[in-house]
Amino acid sequence: MPKALCFDADWAHFRAALKQADLMILGRHTHELSPNRTNRPRLVVSRGVRAVIQENAVTWWANPKEVTPASAVAAVAGSHAKVMVAGGTGVYSWILDEATYHTFYLSVARKVTLGTGRSLLDDTSDLTSIFDALSAKGLAIQERSWLDEEQDVELLMLCQEDVPSS
Repeated sequence: MPKALCFDADWAHFRAALKQADLMILGRHTHELSPNRTNRPRLVVSRGVRAVIQENAVTWWANPKEVTPASAVAAVAGSHAKVMVAGGTGVYSWILDEATYHTFYLSVARKVTLGTGRSLLDDTSDLTSIFDALSAKGLAIQERSWLDEEQDVELLMLCQEDVPSS
């Protein structure tokens, strides 16, 4: 992740949410760049494996071309697991295309301008197209709060429109 997108309040929110999750889903590159020092259960998404395989007591791998997010999560943590998705682009898109997010937190740093790179979701190029893609899957902004008002970093909580916010 570009350093321009790193904010202490955002990191604190991420870590607090991670503590509540039964399983984190992330892509191979993110997995390789962030060692699992706390031994939290991880499902690593990669096209380089077959179906779902277990690497060790806390790490499983899943091929997004061979399994659905729901079947991979059920195989690893049970069908009622609380899952946190830490990306990247292909992982977010896999879950958005094949399953559903009940709640999707999006941190928006409005003062940050990035050059080229990977978008949050496949086939999106800006914040408007990201909102359009999330809206097409039934997600709507339910809450807004400041993570860092001085830096203009806002936290948006998007939920399925039929799910009340808590």
